[in-house]
Amino acid sequence: MLTVCGELGMKFEKLSLEDEPELSHLYQEEIPVVLIDGIQHSAWRVDPAKLRAALSK
Repeated sequence: MLTVCGELGMKFEKLSLEDEPELSHLYQEEIPVVLIDGIQHSAWRVDPAKLRAALSK
């Protein structure tokens, strides 16, 4: 994720579910989860090509 975001010059924010109980409750079975503009993009595995395409829109 960092590599793709870096290539595209985009900000990446990593959150700890220990610090975000609400997110922990929502995504407990889908860690790690990737959100783009608050919408779930992927869970468990991140496909760099799909992430790059989604961020390039």
